[in-house]
Order: sequence, then structure tokens, then C-alpha cells
Amino acid sequence: MSAANRADMSLVRVALDVPLPTLFDYRLEQRHAELIGARVLVPFGRGQRAGVILEVGGEPQVAPERIRPVAHVFAREPPLAPGRAAPDALRQPLLPPSDRTRS
Repeated sequence: MSAANRADMSLVRVALDVPLPTLFDYRLEQRHAELIGARVLVPFGRGQRAGVILEVGGEPQVAPERIRPVAHVFAREPPLAPGRAAPDALRQPLLPPSDRTRS
């Protein structure tokens, strides 16, 4: 990825409901702090998982070429409350009711 393309993308760190105690790096074209708490759908392994953006910006924890794009931001859903612990947030359904039947 060129420096110009990296300037247009924003790193987001996403909490996923997986048995690993870490946030996962993804890239997103939007660059807004209001994304914290937003629910997203991201590629993970061979499928996709719902998650929550907990950080925007910063340095990636993996090589830049390994960072995959966010598949979908559930923009119609309000973000999760600020200051809420990620494990508590992940105990609630992350997909909005209208998208839970989506495969």
C-alpha cells in the first residue's frame, strides 16, 4: 500500500467475541473519532464476524499488508456507550436486529 493510500485510510482496532485477549487491526476509509463504539462486520479467518471499534488511529500491531478492510459499518445503529468495557459490549448482540438474519 502506498503512502498516499495509507493517508486515505484509517486504522481501527476492533474487539471481537473470540477467545483471544487482543484487539484486531482493520482499515476503514472514514477517519472520524465518532467511530469509537460503532458496530462493524469484519473479515476474520475464512468468514466474517461482528465487532466493535474501540480505537481509531495509532500504529498497527501487524504488518500493514496484513490489515484487511472493514466489510461493513452498521451506521444506522447508535454506537455503544463510551467507557463501556469491551467484554460487556460483546455479550450483547452486535448485529442490529435488521441484520441478524444476514449470512
